Amino acid sequence: MKDLLRLFIAINFSDDIKLNLFQLTEILKKNTSRGHFTARENFHLTLAFIGETKDKEHVIEAIDNAVEKGKIHAFQLEFGGFGRFKGRDGDIFWVGVKKHPVLTESNNELIRELKTFEFKVDDKEFKPHLTLGRGIVLKNGYTIKDFEQIIPPMTMTVKEIGLMKSERINGRLVYTEVYHKNLL
Repeated sequence: MKDLLRLFIAINFSDDIKLNLFQLTEILKKNTSRGHFTARENFHLTLAFIGETKDKEHVIEAIDNAVEKGKIHAFQLEFGGFGRFKGRDGDIFWVGVKKHPVLTESNNELIRELKTFEFKVDDKEFKPHLTLGRGIVLKNGYTIKDFEQIIPPMTMTVKEIGLMKSERINGRLVYTEVYHKNLL
C-alpha cells in the first residue's frame, strides 16, 4: 500500500541564496522578542502546493507535461522587496520575488496540468514570496524600515524545478526533494 505524502512543487535555491536568507533570519532573530524562523535548508519558492496524496506518479507526470510544453524554461529569478502579513499572534515576514513571465507561466502551467489529474490545487493569483519567519514580534526600537534596509539584492538562474515532500521528523519540519525536472 502506498504511503500518504504531503507534496509541493518548488524552486530550490542555490547555497548562496540560502546563506543570504539565513543571515537575514539571524539578524531578525536578534531583533525580535519571539518568532519561528525558516530553517536554512528549507528555503524555497513554492510554485504549486498539492497537499496530501498517494499519487506521486501523476504529480511527476504533470510536472513533465508542463515543462515539455515549452513555456517553462530556465530564467533569471530576482528577489526584491520585503513584506509582512499581520497576524494576531505575530507577523509573517517575507522577501518578495520580482515578477517574471516565465515564473508566472510556470505556476499557471503546473496548476493546469495538476488539474488534469484531478488534484485540488489553489488557483488564486500567484504571489511569489519566501517566508523568513512566522509569529514574529519585533523588539521595541527595531523597525520594519531598519530590517528592509539590510535586504541585499539577490538573483539566481532557475535551471530546474523540484517535487518536494514535507514531513515532521523528530518535531522538525523537513523538506526532501523526491523528483526534479531540468529546464532547458
